[in-house]
Amino acid sequence: MKVFPPVNDVSSLPFSRWLKRLRAQQDLTQEALAELAYCSVQTIRFFESGKRRPSLEMAERLAEVLAIPAEQRALFIRQARTSLSAAGDENGAENSPLQSLPSAEPTSVSVPTPPAARIPLPATVLVGRQPEATRLHHLLVEEGNRLVTLVGPGGIGKTRLALHMAHTLDECFANGAVFVPLVSISHSTELPSAIAGAMNATLAGDSSSTAQLDALLSGQSLLLVLDNFEHLLALDGDLITSLIDHILQHIPGVYLLITSRERLRLGGECIFELGGLLVPNTEETDAQQIDKVAASDAVILFLQRARQVSPSFALTPSNRKAIVRLCNLLSGMPLGIELAAAWMRALTPEEIATEIAHSLDFLTLADRGAPARHRSLRAAFEHSWKLLAPEEQKAAARLSIFRGGFRREGAQAVAGATLPRLAALIDKSLVQVLAETAQQEGGLRYEIHELLRQYLRDKLVEMGDAEEVARRHIDYFTAMAEKVESHHYATVPPAWFKQLRSEQGNLRAALEWSLGGRNATDLGLRLVGALGRYWYMGDAWHEGREWLRSALDVADSTTPPQVLAMVLTQLGDLEHAMAEYTVAQSHLEEALAIWRGLDDQPHIAWALFQMGVLASTVADFPKAEALFDESLALYRCLDEPWFVALVLMQLAGTRMQNDDFGRATQLLDEAVPIFRTQERSNIMAVAINLQGWAHLEQSNYAPALQHFNEALAIGQDEGNLQMMGWSLRNLGMAHLLSRQLEEARPYLCSCLRLYQKISFKSGMVVAFEGLAAVAAEQGEAREAVRWLAVVEALRRAIGMPRAASEERLYYNRTVELAQALLEPPAWDAAWKAGAALSLDEALAQAVT
Repeated sequence: MKVFPPVNDVSSLPFSRWLKRLRAQQDLTQEALAELAYCSVQTIRFFESGKRRPSLEMAERLAEVLAIPAEQRALFIRQARTSLSAAGDENGAENSPLQSLPSAEPTSVSVPTPPAARIPLPATVLVGRQPEATRLHHLLVEEGNRLVTLVGPGGIGKTRLALHMAHTLDECFANGAVFVPLVSISHSTELPSAIAGAMNATLAGDSSSTAQLDALLSGQSLLLVLDNFEHLLALDGDLITSLIDHILQHIPGVYLLITSRERLRLGGECIFELGGLLVPNTEETDAQQIDKVAASDAVILFLQRARQVSPSFALTPSNRKAIVRLCNLLSGMPLGIELAAAWMRALTPEEIATEIAHSLDFLTLADRGAPARHRSLRAAFEHSWKLLAPEEQKAAARLSIFRGGFRREGAQAVAGATLPRLAALIDKSLVQVLAETAQQEGGLRYEIHELLRQYLRDKLVEMGDAEEVARRHIDYFTAMAEKVESHHYATVPPAWFKQLRSEQGNLRAALEWSLGGRNATDLGLRLVGALGRYWYMGDAWHEGREWLRSALDVADSTTPPQVLAMVLTQLGDLEHAMAEYTVAQSHLEEALAIWRGLDDQPHIAWALFQMGVLASTVADFPKAEALFDESLALYRCLDEPWFVALVLMQLAGTRMQNDDFGRATQLLDEAVPIFRTQERSNIMAVAINLQGWAHLEQSNYAPALQHFNEALAIGQDEGNLQMMGWSLRNLGMAHLLSRQLEEARPYLCSCLRLYQKISFKSGMVVAFEGLAAVAAEQGEAREAVRWLAVVEALRRAIGMPRAASEERLYYNRTVELAQALLEPPAWDAAWKAGAALSLDEALAQAVT
């Protein structure tokens, strides 16, 4: 049994000897202790030889690993943090730099090793930031970068992370680390005295700044952490950076970690951009995701600070969604999260999130001990604003019009932000570069932190430029959308489509300003009409339908007929997708009449095609064929091969409904090669699915499965939920009809999950009928009847009749099997139970 010596036996021991004794009592080698303490063996050797002392974090880790009793722990940490010269270790206070770091020749100036007070103790535990801390350690220690600038906007947590790094890296330098706050100095000549104050050293007052730095730092091997550097760059940029450059050029043992809202622009400077804490996904709010939400750094910080004012507060299923929302509204900004959590003494998380969304000025509560610039987010942003030149202020304010980021071309066209001006705002941490989007979008994308953007938007209003910039903003994005729509998404380059997808925030902002605020409605109507097909292909049916309906409300007698017809056409397309067949028919007929009046042949052909697709959905196949034939003739005359193939594909579908698989195959054989030459994956996947269904109807299961799997892969590559859902449904039905029942159910359930996301009710009908068929085949008659009742209610609600092919393939057999297994009372009870389910309840039961 290990026996620890009493406190009076160790209080006079040097820390190095006490550490050796404790390690021996635990039967640990230096290697074993290093592994437990997460440090190198060399570091443990330095501690035990008295050549280095642990940082605060390392001392606490050692106390934990060595199981120091509670009554001895404070003494242990105090001994560990006592300066080497004061401790009088038996090996002397030899200041050996880390072997991997360069040492400097000693000078005639003698500066004692700084005591522990040179690094302030943090008031709170650091939350998160482990990846950032690891990277900073690598940059400074392993790569040997001598100047690392930690940049980021105000309130992002630069000072707290730098303080953590000072404690962590203290043991990596023979003379430790020194933390120097610069907020109180206003001139470069005050830098040496600030450093001296942090080191508890004195300066010769009659020497130059560079001489003072030489006297303080020459012969030292240490990490110098300079905090809040940006205001010195604004006031005295050339002089202050010349002093930093002097340290780099003439004092090789000193390494610099500098926090600033602006980079220094010195040779050899390594930039480390600090963003917000990790926030949970806004969709991860169901019960299964509670652990993931609770593990989010932003949520952890909010909970810790909330408990400081409301000790009983906890993350619960009822408040989880609101906490996730507010953390996302704050984009993980630590200062914002702390200010928000302080309101927990008076408000609920839901109320706090609402207030944050309403006004930036809500976040104005802070501790009295906090610096003035950290007592509100507005104060933090005001500090940055005052450091900008007038032209930089104008550019920054105008860039606030962008929602969700922007490209360089947009910054120039809308905000007049030239490349040099944009680069200056990046250097000053007002604009961030989203490098990870470059490969996806073919160019860099930029963004402003959402809370800072709100502040800058207020500045834009104060300048009186808001309306002019908003008009340039909607004009720019209307031109972008119309360029894509002019290709009708047939031959548009994929990069254009991806760019439109990345601009969702800006498109919504433009529409809100125009249609919501009744500003420049002519542009709003053009924009919404140009986006209709994009919303359809992007599975944003509900959003698109609402914007298009808003556009109809805004349209009046002055609206150009071609603009009105475009809105009606796109609205009818989306209403069809959402199973609103009656209004879809009405809007498409109205649009067709306008297009005929304008003698616009391409749009006449397109409206006819959309009406044919709608007729197919409601099983009016003769009408569908007539509409398709007229559309096809027009497209052949217009020499539009892609549209010809599109109509051929739909005609093939109607022929299959009439059991004419030979003709359907001929039509698809003409259409598919055209799609392949056009490189339009999603449309090609539709044709491949139809080819698979033709095989399925003829009981050719292997080629059917092959086609459905190919179509699914295309849908997954494109991220098209409708295509993925259709392919999964077809795979489920193929396994059902080939009597592979256990394989069928997962495909059908996965299909329902995707269709639920996009509210594709007509697709849900077939998937539910497939589940009913699987249940009947497996002898689960009550379940089969329950799904049949759900289907019947859904078909009735959306006005979707059952096709003859569906009855022949699986529906009639399902009913027969269930009736054979159930007596009429049992059938009626099961049907009643299914009919009583709402659609959401039925979906929840099905997917579980």
